[in-house]
Amino acid sequence: MPTSMTTSGTVSARTWFLHAGTETYAYRRFGGGPARPLLFLQHFMGTLDNWDPSVADPLASGREVILFDNAGRRPLDRTVPGTVDAMAAHVLAFLDGIGMATCDVLGFSLGGMVAQQIALKRPSTSSDDPDSGHGSLFQFHESFTRQAAAFLASDSPSAPY
Repeated sequence: MPTSMTTSGTVSARTWFLHAGTETYAYRRFGGGPARPLLFLQHFMGTLDNWDPSVADPLASGREVILFDNAGRRPLDRTVPGTVDAMAAHVLAFLDGIGMATCDVLGFSLGGMVAQQIALKRPSTSSDDPDSGHGSLFQFHESFTRQAAAFLASDSPSAPY
């Protein structure tokens, strides 16, 4: 498990594996800085490889980014969670396994639903919604990352505009 982060990006970050209970979770950690870490949760059938570097890398400026594969995302996985609640439980087991008590969470599509469930189960995480259309974070990545970074840097409970 990594003990310190580097400033590498999505493409060059090493893939780590965490064994927790009967599950093995794949993840990548990169970036660094004083801001709270940001956990990325992907869409249905997505893996950590589905995150576009033009979205993930700018958000790693000033903070650590964690790309995460939930249970059931890899060919050898034993368990495929059948509910959003079960997916959220796996994310929390992963966060506990890496010793992370608090972080921001950015979820896309199904990952957004999981992020909302995590916020209900553990309010020390922050589930943020940049109020965009489905998939626009990839089409308009510069605007998305600029607005998401401003929201994440804010102490306001709502977007700072």
